[in-house]
Amino acid sequence: MIMGYSEMKALKDKKKYSSSGEKYASFAIWCGWISVSVGGLMIILGVTVSTWFFQWFRDVQYFK
Repeated sequence: MIMGYSEMKALKDKKKYSSSGEKYASFAIWCGWISVSVGGLMIILGVTVSTWFFQWFRDVQYFK
């Protein structure tokens, strides 16, 4: 994401503008946002499943 934003800014500042460069920068920004979203969902899923598994393990082993 950061690289996409910095490249987009660099493209806007130049006199010689490249539309294909803008497409690649936009693609990098979108890929960054998608990666951050999927990573956040995986962290939430990992915490949820770990908590559920630990509770299930305690119930099965009678560690009350």
